[in-house]
Amino acid sequence: MSEEIVVKFRLGEADFAAAMREAGKQMHRRRSKMTFLLLMVGIAVATVVVLLIVERGFQFETDGSHFVAFVLGMVTCLCIIAVNARLALRDTAALGMAEDAARGQVTARFGAEGVHWESGVGHTWTRWNGISEVMAIPHATVLRTGAVLHPIPDAEVPIPGETFRTQLTTWKDAA
Repeated sequence: MSEEIVVKFRLGEADFAAAMREAGKQMHRRRSKMTFLLLMVGIAVATVVVLLIVERGFQFETDGSHFVAFVLGMVTCLCIIAVNARLALRDTAALGMAEDAARGQVTARFGAEGVHWESGVGHTWTRWNGISEVMAIPHATVLRTGAVLHPIPDAEVPIPGETFRTQLTTWKDAA
């Protein structure tokens, strides 16, 4: 298929939230398990080094309470970071949904050269080399341009979602 595919859609809150959630999961899956293992080993080594410095540097024996306090402090910090990340994601999602409300109906024209987006706030042209990734999420296709996600509901696409994603990937790979 080489002809243009035209999709008219309006994004809802659920579309945007699902795109962010699924894209985050897919990006996380790509991270190497070895990287995670190395991070955990690094944290363990740093913990031991800090405890040895504290124990030997201050010249006193420890019963392990310092280790417990250190680990509890680390867990508390990780919890604070996780809560902060979730709040930041919620704020980002709220900004995206407000932008989608202002945008109204979007008409996206997909072709061999790229994607032309028209909406209530303007026109944008993106060449395929500007599209970082074509992703499949439940009931939608997501185009990622850097950190920006563009969900396209499968229900609004004139061809089956899998066929649509295959065509987009073909155009992207050919660019």
